[in-house]
Amino acid sequence: MTKNLFEIKNLSVHFHKNHHLIKAVDQVSFAIPAGTTVGIVGESGSGKTTTGRAIAKIGPITSGEILFNGQSLSSFTRQQTYQFRRQVQMVFQDPFAALNPRQKVGTTIGEGLENFHLGANRHARETKIIDLLAEVGLPSDAINRFPHEFSGGQRQRIGIARALAVAPKFLVLDEPISALDVSIQAQIVNLLHNIQQQQQLTYMFIAHDLSMVHHISDSIVVMYHGKIVETGPTQLVYHHPLHPYTKALLSAVPHADPIYEQHKRIINFDSTTAVTSGHLVEKEAQHFVLA
Repeated sequence: MTKNLFEIKNLSVHFHKNHHLIKAVDQVSFAIPAGTTVGIVGESGSGKTTTGRAIAKIGPITSGEILFNGQSLSSFTRQQTYQFRRQVQMVFQDPFAALNPRQKVGTTIGEGLENFHLGANRHARETKIIDLLAEVGLPSDAINRFPHEFSGGQRQRIGIARALAVAPKFLVLDEPISALDVSIQAQIVNLLHNIQQQQQLTYMFIAHDLSMVHHISDSIVVMYHGKIVETGPTQLVYHHPLHPYTKALLSAVPHADPIYEQHKRIINFDSTTAVTSGHLVEKEAQHFVLA
C-alpha cells in the first residue's frame, strides 16, 4: 500500500473582506500518496491555489490539519520547518513574474543551493546548475542570460529547474501551463512527467483545464467555491463524472474532431438548481475516499 506523503484534514482558510467572511477553502479533506500526482481542478476562485499555498506552508490556515509524513505542520520545530522548505517547492503560473528580471538565470536557480548550503563550493554549484538546465532541456549558456531573453515555455523550464535545485520530494504546480501557448503546454507536461518518473517525486497539479490534468494525474479533486465536490481516480472522474459541476467542466474541454466540436453541448452549471442522481452541489460526489 502506498504511503501518504500528505494528509489534509478538514482544512479551512477564511478571510474577511469588506466586513464579509470569505470561505476560500472550507472543510477540505484529501490525501496525496507518495510518488503520485493529485490534480486539483476548478474555476478561478474555487480555492485550489489557496489550498496549494496552505499545503506548502506559505499561506494561512484558519482551521484543520495538514500532515506531512504523518506529522502535523503546526507541530514543526524551526529546524523541521527549514527542512520542509527544501522538500516542498512551488512552480508558479506566470513564469515571467516568478523570475527576477534583473537576475541572471544561474543566480536564480542557484539561490536555493545557497540558502540550503548545498554544493561543496562555487564550482560544484555551477556544475549542478548546468546539469539542471540540461535536465529541463535548456543549453548551458542559459546560466549567464536574463529571463527576458527566453520564451514563455523556456522561462517555465527555468522555474522548474529552480524548484528542482534543492532536491525536493514534492512540487506544488500552480497552473504551470495556463500562461503558455497550447503547442508548448504538452511539452511542459511531458517534461514534468519524465522528471517525476526519474526522481520519484510527488506532485499536486493545480489547473482549471481537466484535459491536461487527465494526462498527468493519478487522481483528481474537483473544487467549487472552496469545497470538494468530487474526488476519485483520474480515469473514473474524467470518463464517468458524478457531479454536475464536473460534467460542466468536461463539457468545455476542446476536442480535435471539428464535427464533434460543432455539435457538442456546453453545460452551464447553475449551483442553485443543479441536481443529478440525487446529488446537490453541496453534496460531494465520491468515487472513493481520498482521505
